[in-house]
Formats: sequence, structure tokens, C-alpha cells
Amino acid sequence: MREPKYRRHTLRDFAFVEIGGKRKRLPGAYRSDESLAAYHEICARLRRNHGSKVPEPEPSSQEEMTVYELACRYMKHCEALIDATKRCHAANDYAAAKRFAEHAEFCRVSKFGPKRLRDYQQAMAAATKTVGDKQVPLSRSYVNSHVSRVKTMFKWGVSEELVSESVWNALLTVPELKRGKSKARDALKKQPVPAEHIDPVLPFMHEPTRQMVELHRLTGVRSRSLCLAKPEQFDTRVTPWLWRPRHKTEHLDRELIVPLGPRARKLLKPILRLRKPGEYLFRPRDVRKDHRYREHYDAGSYRLAVIRAIARYNRARKKGQPEIPDWH
Repeated sequence: MREPKYRRHTLRDFAFVEIGGKRKRLPGAYRSDESLAAYHEICARLRRNHGSKVPEPEPSSQEEMTVYELACRYMKHCEALIDATKRCHAANDYAAAKRFAEHAEFCRVSKFGPKRLRDYQQAMAAATKTVGDKQVPLSRSYVNSHVSRVKTMFKWGVSEELVSESVWNALLTVPELKRGKSKARDALKKQPVPAEHIDPVLPFMHEPTRQMVELHRLTGVRSRSLCLAKPEQFDTRVTPWLWRPRHKTEHLDRELIVPLGPRARKLLKPILRLRKPGEYLFRPRDVRKDHRYREHYDAGSYRLAVIRAIARYNRARKKGQPEIPDWH
């Protein structure tokens, strides 16, 4: 593997390297001790981590460890907790640590304080993301959540004796962004989909998707809980029936119980008769008998099935009927 070249900016007195087509600025002035040390650290890291999914930092003391090394260790910790669906807190913590490490890469953990975290918070508030063909500012709730995950990373470092407790306590003093007080976008609260947007589309859905939408309206559970529904989760010996679905806080030993009324029971009775314990209630392969289809929907494929049904309705609607927008 070729090492990146140590290069000087033609207009400003600093050095940079180019990795993967992206320029990475080095701290300090060109040819300064700080700049050269950072360059040699990058080259050494690339040699160590060539072909590895997650970088392996060398052992360092609290005084010597960089934020990059701390983030690498935390990413390893999160990677072991990520489940097969990739939709969990550990996956979000992994992504937050990865993004943060690129920002404060050369800073020592012992020198990272509230001011640096506040600068990172403001940089995120001013950042944008691509939505369609537009650049949209990041939402305030996303920035606050992201910064909170960074604080959690330092808390984990304290538990592993990699970070001083005083460093973590200092970071806790950084407040969240307030509504209207930053460049971050204040996202609108999600509203329920009106019935006039749902009912006309139901006949254009395949049977598993239609059943999921109808049960979704009656219970209000999260999409993932609905996609992973199995017969053994339903207690049909009592009235009303009780449903104990998979949910996002089950790893905290919290139980979710959803009572099912007459309409939900009427919908579920024929489905439960067809399913054996361990089978998923709603299966994409029931639409087409093809082994390439998975055994259950996930949040993405469920949403895609709804979008396609809306498109079918809009193509078939009669003249004068309003077009139904995408909903999920």
C-alpha cells in the first residue's frame, strides 16, 4: 500500500494528505513538528489498518490517547452489539463515533473539553444533507442526539479506564441546542396519515401489506414490531387478546403489551390459523412464490410496498380524483 504524500497548500501555510480522493488537513504549519507528527501517525495507522473494517489503535495511556483511538475502540465495542437488522442504538452509536473521530482526529482525549465539543456541535448545526436534488440543514433533534452519543462514548471510556472522569463530567456541561437559537433546522412533528389518504390505496396493496397497514392503524406499534410479528407473541386465551411484540427497548428488560380489540382479532384470526410457531405473520414470499423473497418485511421494504401501492392508485385514478401523496 502506498503512503499518502505530504503536500503543502499553495495559498496557505499548512500541509495536507489525500486519502481516497479526499483531502485531510494536518494541524499546525507546514513542516512544523505538530504537522509532521500527525502525518507520520496517519501513515502508521494506514499500515496497521490496511484491509481492516474497523481500525485497531495501539495501546495508549489516558494522557497519550487521541480521540481517534478512543472512537476506534468504541466502534469495536458497538460492532459486537449490532444485531442483524442494523436498526439499533449500537448502530447509531457506531455511526456517531465514526463521524466524530474524523472531526477531532488528532486531539488528545485529556485535552478535549467543552469548548471543543461545542465547536463540533455548531459545525454539525451548520452542516447539510442531500435530499433529492436539494441541500437541507440537519435537524436540531438529530444534532442533539448525535452530541449526546458522543458524550456516551466518553462515558464508556471512563468505564474502561481510558478517559478521566473529569473529562466526561466537563463535557456534560455542554447544553443541547435550543429551538430557534441555531442554524439547525427545527423539524416538524410527525402527524398521523389522514384516513382519506389510506382507504383508497388499500385495494391496490398486496394482501400481506394491506393486512399490515390495517393492523398498524389499529395498534399504533412501530413498523419493526409489526414486521417481526409471530404467533407465539399473541395470547389468545384472554379477552382482549394481548400482543407482546419485539420492540426497541426490550434489551432494557422492558415489556410492551398491546391489547387487541374486536377489529384486530377479526383481522388476525385467519392469519394465525395459517402460521406455525416461529413463522412470521406477514411474508413477502406470499405475494410471489419465489425463494428470492425474504421471510419477513423490514421497515424499508414495508414502506416501499406502500409507496408502490400509492403509485398504482395514482395511475389508475379517475379524472377529477385528487392525487394521493406519499405517506408512511
